[in-house]
Amino acid sequence: MSNTETDIVLPAESPDKSRTKTWQRFLLNLIPFIERRVQTVPRSKAVGYGRVLGDLAFRFAKKARNTAFKNLRFVYGDTLTEAERNRIVRDVFRHFCIMAVDFLRGPLLKNPDDLNALILSVEGWDENIEPLLREKRGVVICTAHFGNWEMLGRYIVSRGVPLTVVVRNPEDESFSAWAKRMREGAGFTVSAKGESAKRLLTVLKRGEALGILPDQSSGDVFVPFFGIPTGTATGPALLAGRSNAGLIPCWCFADPEHGYRYRIIFEPLIPMSETGDKQGDLASVMTEVNARLEARIRKTPEQWLWLHDRWKGTFEQHNRERLPEGLELSTLRERFR
Repeated sequence: MSNTETDIVLPAESPDKSRTKTWQRFLLNLIPFIERRVQTVPRSKAVGYGRVLGDLAFRFAKKARNTAFKNLRFVYGDTLTEAERNRIVRDVFRHFCIMAVDFLRGPLLKNPDDLNALILSVEGWDENIEPLLREKRGVVICTAHFGNWEMLGRYIVSRGVPLTVVVRNPEDESFSAWAKRMREGAGFTVSAKGESAKRLLTVLKRGEALGILPDQSSGDVFVPFFGIPTGTATGPALLAGRSNAGLIPCWCFADPEHGYRYRIIFEPLIPMSETGDKQGDLASVMTEVNARLEARIRKTPEQWLWLHDRWKGTFEQHNRERLPEGLELSTLRERFR
């Protein structure tokens, strides 16, 4: 792999900035009202508020709803009925609104006991995280927009591990500042996508944890995800390879049968590929990352962000030459409509 640090790219989406900023400013004005409601009731009731908000969002967020339906048809084809797709998409909206409620309730988690009351089980910490920490190798916490990644971060910090998280800043500066304050209040250090890779490498070389969510559209490499060549960010593999950190896929997902509390899994380390073919090595590692995430999503599809246009890069003209030879793109396009 290259020794230069400047070619590490952690790309961000480029949405319709004007519309996004307006929506974020609207949410920012609503937050104090919602915050007061969800922080002054028992969590069980706050979760109920989240479900109601999710039902409202499902009804009125037409663009996001249509994207989710499109993605489910693309991935699952006819293996899901229309009723099943409808249930999953509605539950996606409910899940992420409940997650938002828990995010707003974050200031109530004043000590480890408050946090532990929300966590049902933790698997893999002793086997997969502790050895890396003892060796001061650093850990790339490779998760996704799945379950509750914010709660995952809180748990890591509660174990005494310094955590830096890489985020795409919201378009609205005021909303961005609010989100950063909330995360810093949880004990995270926040690094925006596009900031110096040198800083991120320093975090890992100090033996700390770095959280990255590489499951959004990117043009770094095209590797399988649900059997489809998918633009995937290579940042986790690059950073782990250059710092000798361990790359650990990990998930924090809700258990609806137990009060919507959370289960956390730290999976075994993904070894770095070192064949001398830089792009091939990166693609190999990120293929495994995608495979681990896909397996988790298939178990709990309603907790992944189907609302994001994950496969749009597969059909963009400038990426044609980067897709596998013989790929029937026209057939895929028909499924993607």
